[in-house]
Amino acid sequence: MDNRYLTVKETAQRLRVSPRLVYKLIARGDIRAVRVSQKAIRIALQEIERFERERLEMTKMNDVYKSIVHSLIALLNHEDRHIGRSARLVVRQIGKTVLPVLIETINDKESPYRTGAARAISSIVDAEDAEAIPTLLEMTRDEDDDVRTWAAIGLGKIGDPQAVPALIETLKDSSNEVRRASAEALGAIGDPQAVPALIEVLKDENSLVRGYSAKALGAIGDPQAVPALIEAIKDTSKDIRQEAAESLVRIGKPALPALTEAIGTADPKTRYYLYQVRSKIKRDHHQ
Repeated sequence: MDNRYLTVKETAQRLRVSPRLVYKLIARGDIRAVRVSQKAIRIALQEIERFERERLEMTKMNDVYKSIVHSLIALLNHEDRHIGRSARLVVRQIGKTVLPVLIETINDKESPYRTGAARAISSIVDAEDAEAIPTLLEMTRDEDDDVRTWAAIGLGKIGDPQAVPALIETLKDSSNEVRRASAEALGAIGDPQAVPALIEVLKDENSLVRGYSAKALGAIGDPQAVPALIEAIKDTSKDIRQEAAESLVRIGKPALPALTEAIGTADPKTRYYLYQVRSKIKRDHHQ
């Protein structure tokens, strides 16, 4: 065999990869090899040069693709809301093929596009995107409030229970918006292990956070939340009282004994709410 052919080891040295990767490239058909004996194969120099050209072109295309994605990311929060909406639409239309670039951008702590990439990830992920979970979990500990918020939103959309411990932690976040997004995400996931933490958040200083916690407890539907939701009927916010009432209705019949007991001792305003909730549950369940 003349010098127009290289061994696997020589090919690996030229491409600056491992021999194992060369074998994988041959198995995938990315590089064509010639078998010269039962145990030996060779790769034509011309074939290696072709692969190098294609790899270079692919690298250039990837760089252009990243540049385009970063340009879109920069427009997501544009001061002109029409431009921002158009950028978000384009990202959604591109779809999940952009996910690796977004994850790479998030993992680059020096990238100026991290917040936009976090928002973009949360807008395109769903239950099939488990590969994004490690990045999103890491994002829940980010220094940027917006990144943590979008991480919680994304984890809620994926809906995997492995995110619950991290989201329980972010219920204690200093940012109101992170706590709100975390409560909403836990409701979307629906895992009962989040119920004690969400009950605690019903006492949050921020009314929006309390409201989303009440709604999440209803989405999970665990009867252990009933006493806390009955207590939330006394909240100073009408919206929270409404969310608590709707969540009790969603829990349904298991809430009836506690509701009946609470009606007997409640003040007139709270008694009215509780009576309405109990009546609706009975109607819904024909009791």
